Amino acid sequence: MASKVCDGCNSSAKTPASVPYAAFESSMSRAERIIKRLVIALIVIIALTFASNIGWLIYANNNGNTNSSYTVTQQGNPTSIIGDGNNSVTPQEMPAE
Repeated sequence: MASKVCDGCNSSAKTPASVPYAAFESSMSRAERIIKRLVIALIVIIALTFASNIGWLIYANNNGNTNSSYTVTQQGNPTSIIGDGNNSVTPQEMPAE
C-alpha cells in the first residue's frame, strides 16, 4: 500500500480567500434580484401561453362548428357530373349516406 504524500496539507494556502462582507452581500442581493426577475418572466410567459391557447380554442369553436341545413331542388336531368364531365352518376347509382 502506497503512502499518501501531502505537502502542506494543513497549510493556510488551502483555505479559500477571504471575501469582504459588503462585496458578498452586494453580489447576493444582485443575484436575488435577477432570480426574482426571471421568476416573474416565467410566470408571465406561462400566463400568456395559456391565454393564447384559450384564444385559439375560442376561435376554433366559433368558426368551425356551424349547423346549417340546405334545401336543394334540381330541375331537368337528374345527372351529377363528377370530375371532368366524362363520368356521370344518376341518383339511383349513388350510395346512401
